[in-house]
Amino acid sequence: MFDKKMLQKVEKDIEARKARAKFYREKDESIFILETQLQFFKYGLQNAMPSEWKERYEEEEE
Repeated sequence: MFDKKMLQKVEKDIEARKARAKFYREKDESIFILETQLQFFKYGLQNAMPSEWKERYEEEEE
């Protein structure tokens, strides 16, 4: 089950990956992937969608 403790662990892991990438001057693709997955998970918990999606897909309908 995904709860606040798990959320904190994931966010802490992402921050550690960012710090490591910055220290070694590397680009870590997993950071972007994890942040994106976490963002969509948070939207899913709130039964919402990203504002970028609303803007993009509402324009296409018109």
